[in-house]
Order: sequence, then C-alpha cells, then structure tokens
Amino acid sequence: MQMPGEVLLLKMWETLIEKGIGGLIYPYYTVWKNKKLTLGAIELDKISRIAISEGEKEIAELNNNEINLIGYESTASVENESGTSVRDTVLSHDIKRLIRAEINVVKAINHANGRLIEDVSDLPKEEVSQDWLNTWRDNASKVTDEEVQSLWGNILAQEFLEPGRYSLRLLEFLKTMSKSDALLVEKLAPYYSELGIIYGRVTEGSFVASNDNFLEASKMTRGELNLLEEIGIISGVSTLGVVQELLNIRKVDEAGFLSFILVSEKALMISSKSLNENVKLLCYKVTKVGKEVLSLITYETKPSHLKWLADQLTDDYQVTICEKIDNNFKPIFIFND
Repeated sequence: MQMPGEVLLLKMWETLIEKGIGGLIYPYYTVWKNKKLTLGAIELDKISRIAISEGEKEIAELNNNEINLIGYESTASVENESGTSVRDTVLSHDIKRLIRAEINVVKAINHANGRLIEDVSDLPKEEVSQDWLNTWRDNASKVTDEEVQSLWGNILAQEFLEPGRYSLRLLEFLKTMSKSDALLVEKLAPYYSELGIIYGRVTEGSFVASNDNFLEASKMTRGELNLLEEIGIISGVSTLGVVQELLNIRKVDEAGFLSFILVSEKALMISSKSLNENVKLLCYKVTKVGKEVLSLITYETKPSHLKWLADQLTDDYQVTICEKIDNNFKPIFIFND
C-alpha cells in the first residue's frame, strides 16, 4: 500500500532524473527501474543512502590515492616531493569537489522526500522549469550545513508542488543570505500582514500611531528596519512607508463599516455601526522576494502584536480577533465591545 505522498515523490524523482539533476542517484535509480523492481519511499531512501555512501567512499579512496583518475596516468613532467604529478593532484581535488557537490544535492533531495511523503496534494499539472532546477542544483550543491540543506529541500518540494511559486531571484537571494540576515527576517515575521508591516494609523491627516510606538512594541530598531530594506525584504522605511486603506465590505445599502486584516493564521475584524469611512494604515511594503522568504519561515503571530494592532483602532471601532478556519473567521476575542 502506497503512503499518501508516494506518487508525488516518485514523480519528483522522475522529473529530477529526466532533467539531469542529482547525478549521483542516477545510476542506482536507473538500475532499479530497469529491473522493474518496485519503487517506493523506502526504496528511494535506500538509493539515496547508497549514493551518498558510495560518493563518500570514493572521496576517501582519492584521499588515500587508492583510485585511478579517470584513465590518466601520472605524468613525470612536474612532480612534487611525494612523487605525485601536479595534474593528478589537480584532478583529484576537482573530482572530490564534484562528488561532494553531488552528495550535497542528494542530501537536499532527501529533505524534499520527507516533505512530499506526507503531502496529499494532487500531482501538479505543470513541470518545474529546467532553468529553475539548474539554479537550485548549483546553490544546493554548495551547502554542507544540514539545517540549510533542509531549507533547500523544502524549497524543491514546494516548487515541485506548485511550479513558479519561488522565483529565480529568491534562489539567488538565499544563496547570499547570511545567518544574521536570516535571524532578522525571523524576527520580523510575526509582524507580517497582508497589508505589509503595519506601524501606525492615519486619521484626519495625523499619525495616531508613530514609528516609535511600533518599534517599542515590536522590540525592533530603526537600524534593523533599515537593514531589512537594504537586503530587499521590505521597502519604504526611508520614506515613511505607504498608506494602505481598509475598504468597507458592507453592502452599499447597509450602514456602518466592516473590514478585515489578515495576519498569518489570525484576522482582525474591524467594525462600526455608525462610521463608514475607510481606515487608513501606515505600512512598510513587503517585496515580492520578501514574501517568498517569509513563506519559508514557520512562525506564529504574537498575541501582544494583535493587541497592539487592535489598540490603534479601538477608539473608533470594535475590533474582534478571529481565527481563520477554512476561509471562515471564528471570533476568539473582542476589543471595545
């Protein structure tokens, strides 16, 4: 009996093999398939482990000079003190580097396996582009840290499920992102809403909530916001952001105001029986690549931030914190009832 995501997993492997990704697994996968043996999650995991083990074994043999270098004979033209030719030394280093790169790719694919095997989605109708996979492989091949390999595996799995979800620009961004940058993005994540990073409200032309108010509540600094703008996650910090309007979704013939702000898995329902003016909020925009990076992070919205957002509006509106369940909003707390 197949596991829920086994069909997805097999399809991803077929795609990778067809497009020349994961060269280290190719010979083992091909032999298994040519023999018409059953292929499933267990077999694919075994192929990965064998490929990694054999790759590491070849590197060890090269280190011990126990393997011939692809048909080359040692040249006596230029030798070091050990008697090893320069050509052999260079070839040995190049081969070891290439094998290590392929091992890193297989390890990232393994992490994608773990993500897909638990997925119950239908097979995607489109395929991941060759250019995207080539860029992914080049970047994943340089990563030896297991946590970062897990990130690249997750990106591969998500892109396979939804081709086009992650841009080439994201892959290039992640390649150069430092650990301190990543930690800063994680710090920002709980304050991300569909409108961007809300930091204040405009009423009658004045700021009800200032940047200072947000900084104090979020424990972020101006320097951190400036850096997030500099690396391309958010924009508008240097220009005081943009004004975003919450539009009234009540019917024209209904009195009052009703709108929602989506904040991760929660929503703020803003309502009034008498007022009908659109609410204006000050926000820093989150860039396209910023949204893609944030989608890779697991985080929860802080209750203190939801309360802070509600406090900006409760002078004029009733604010209800809701939980989003199957596109419906279930009230869990009401301010200014």
